[in-house]
Amino acid sequence: MTVSETTFSATDLADGTYYFRVQAVDNVGNKGEWSTVSSVIVDTTAPGVAANLRATNNANVIALTWSAALDSGVGVQKYNIQYSTSRDFITISGSDTVSGTSCNIQNLSDGTYYFRVQAVDKNGNIGSWSNAASALVDGTA
Repeated sequence: MTVSETTFSATDLADGTYYFRVQAVDNVGNKGEWSTVSSVIVDTTAPGVAANLRATNNANVIALTWSAALDSGVGVQKYNIQYSTSRDFITISGSDTVSGTSCNIQNLSDGTYYFRVQAVDKNGNIGSWSNAASALVDGTA
């Protein structure tokens, strides 16, 4: 492809890895050296589901663990966590974001809490929510 500007936008590319290089050509057809190769990953596919979410209460600190979500494109960047006192997550009691496959939630009021996790890849594609896991917080002596 030949362009007369110093910028180029490739559009409507399917997911995959693409490599680019440029070569200058002057007004009489003399060609310069090729540039170094640059690459870009196009990834519009959401990551898979974070599976096997478990919630364990250890002295009213809820330890959450789950299996990593798979992402065949750019890779998982972070996990969104939500917790609620309603099993169907109609109201959200709190949320957090972590880069690994575990975290601790603390300082919760007494009650039963439900937790869920979703993966977000490096391009911002968001996966589906995991299974819900629950834990009882009881700080009453």
